Amino acid sequence: MKTEGEQDRIKTLFCDLKREDERRAPPFWQVLQAAEARRSSAFRPTLWAAAAGTAAVVLVAGGAFLLAHRHGGQPAASSASPVVQSHAPKTPEAMALEISRWESPTAFLLKPPAGPSLGPGSV
Repeated sequence: MKTEGEQDRIKTLFCDLKREDERRAPPFWQVLQAAEARRSSAFRPTLWAAAAGTAAVVLVAGGAFLLAHRHGGQPAASSASPVVQSHAPKTPEAMALEISRWESPTAFLLKPPAGPSLGPGSV
């Protein structure tokens, strides 16, 4: 354990460091005014550039989505069997048959597009 005199010396050194930091630090109002001046002059063009970039990304993504999912104006038919709801109890065999025919609603995302390939060797 440290002696009482050593603790007082350490405390004095930390107080000296704190006073030196306070002496070197600029006044708060000066820092605040500088930050407000930078924000008012530099923030506007950045905001417009970010908004324009976001709008461009949304438009390109939307156009690509529409082109990829266009099927002559009609939605694509699902290859999954229709769901038939009945109130009669089902046998285990009937339930197993239904389960084996089930297809995920997002299974179409795993299938390649029907158009020409745009891979590295297609140019």
